[in-house]
Amino acid sequence: MLVVDDDRSSATVLSGVLGAAGFEVATVRSAEAAVRALLHEGVAATVVSFARLGVGATTHLVTTLRSRPEPSLHTAALVALVDDAADARLGLNAECDAVFARPVPAEELADAVTDVAATEPLVRGARRSVSGGLGTYFPLRSGIGVA
Repeated sequence: MLVVDDDRSSATVLSGVLGAAGFEVATVRSAEAAVRALLHEGVAATVVSFARLGVGATTHLVTTLRSRPEPSLHTAALVALVDDAADARLGLNAECDAVFARPVPAEELADAVTDVAATEPLVRGARRSVSGGLGTYFPLRSGIGVA
């Protein structure tokens, strides 16, 4: 599992949540480091959360990953954490497998990432194709969650 987050404290929380769910987690803080990790480390799933870089940064990375020719960037499961519904729509259009609006309840995030990571890449690709490129959007929920 790869966590891509520009905020160190958020990355620590996400890593803790996913680690508690049984994932071996690595973290990176930039888009460039994410591409390198995905190309060279055989990451099955990636959670992208760029809060400090502003609206569109998360979905820009996802679009960049999906548009590259390397097969590993098309088969990796991508889950995005975004700040608003407009950015969520961009994430779904960019072929995220799941998009969450912050804050995300930790258990829901862990469950969704587990489900996405366990789904075969061909099935995830078929789901995106059938839905016009769209994954699953989990709208903003009230309560305590991962920021």
